[in-house]
Amino acid sequence: MRLRAKREGQIRGVIESTVGMYSDLQGLAGKALEEIDGLTQIARRVEARRKRVPTNHRLAEPIADRGRTH
Repeated sequence: MRLRAKREGQIRGVIESTVGMYSDLQGLAGKALEEIDGLTQIARRVEARRKRVPTNHRLAEPIADRGRTH
């Protein structure tokens, strides 16, 4: 069961990275980049999930700043 959960997390990460790359390309290319229906739908779900789930504090702050109090 642990291996399956790990793989699901890896797949989710790949999907989110792909959606992010597609969004970046849309920002650069604008209307010249055709919409990919399946990817657009996944992007909406990913964005909705990001709004619901709080950001992991370890990813939100630079590594060098962790644990510092000043």
